[in-house]
This record gives sequence, C-alpha cells and structure tokens, in this order.
Amino acid sequence: MYATCLFCDTPFGGNDVLESMPVGRRVAFDADKGRLWVVCRSCERWNLTPLDERWEAIEDAERMFRSTRVRVSTDNIGLAKLSEGLELVRIGAPLRPEFAAWRYGDQFGRRRRRAIAAGAWARSRWWPRRRWRCRRWRRR
Repeated sequence: MYATCLFCDTPFGGNDVLESMPVGRRVAFDADKGRLWVVCRSCERWNLTPLDERWEAIEDAERMFRSTRVRVSTDNIGLAKLSEGLELVRIGAPLRPEFAAWRYGDQFGRRRRRAIAAGAWARSRWWPRRRWRCRRWRRR
C-alpha cells in the first residue's frame, strides 16, 4: 500500500476505521467495477490502489457507507463522513432511499419556495402598515 501521494509525495495519513485499508482520510470506491482510490488532501488527485488489496476494503467501505445516517449524493456519486473523520466517496448507482429522494426532491423544493414566497408577501403587506401606525401614534 502506498503511504504517500504518487503525484505530490504528500503523506496520506492514517485511518483506524478501515482495517483492510489503513491509509488515507478520504477513500473513494466503485463496488461495481472493483476500484478503490485514496484521495490526496493536498493536491486532490485520486491514487488507485493495488489490485490485490482492494476487495476486502471495498466491501468494508460499502458496509460503512450504507450504515451512515447522513449522506450527500448526486446522480452517481455519494459522500459520507464517518464520526472518526474518514470520508467515503461512493461511485456508482444510487442506493434505493437516495433514489426516492431524487425522484421527489424537486417537489419538496417547490413547496418550500412557495411557502417562503407566501411568507414574504404577507410580511410586505403587513409590515409597512404597522410601521406607519406606530409613527402616527407617536406624533399625537
């Protein structure tokens, strides 16, 4: 296993979470294609790990990714931060609950925008009148 980045020779650092992959604070994996990378924190480049050390680490990373409660995802990339400080980047098809969130996410966003707009409109109608009444009351 590499201890430093192949591009900038910066040390990866260690993690105690993935026992089969003890280096790196940010690990990216693609379980479908069997690829595992260590992402360098200084130059942000992805270093592919040797083939013989990948499979157990990929299985462990997938298990830990699924067990996290808070994940951020796009169409084919997911990011999970573990409490120990390790960041997991998952490449591939989304998990089932994330797929449902993408499907209905635009509807929730639309409802939120409508509620904010309605609140802003109501405040714009009510607030100037209230201010005017307060000034008028002070003059008398």
